[in-house]
Amino acid sequence: MTFIVENIFLSFQLQQNTLDKATPHMGFRWCMTLLLFALYFLRVYFLQVRHFQIDITLAGLHNH
Repeated sequence: MTFIVENIFLSFQLQQNTLDKATPHMGFRWCMTLLLFALYFLRVYFLQVRHFQIDITLAGLHNH
């Protein structure tokens, strides 16, 4: 089983290395990818917080 996992990992690593060499501005692309992921997760987090706050507000209005 370990042999199969190692081969899959090495195959992925070789493919990624080839892609990195073939595309220009590799560092910039990785930085932008990480930035976009971070912005997306922050958006999801803040939407959940806002939704939770609206639920609390609505629950408070219905209790009166």
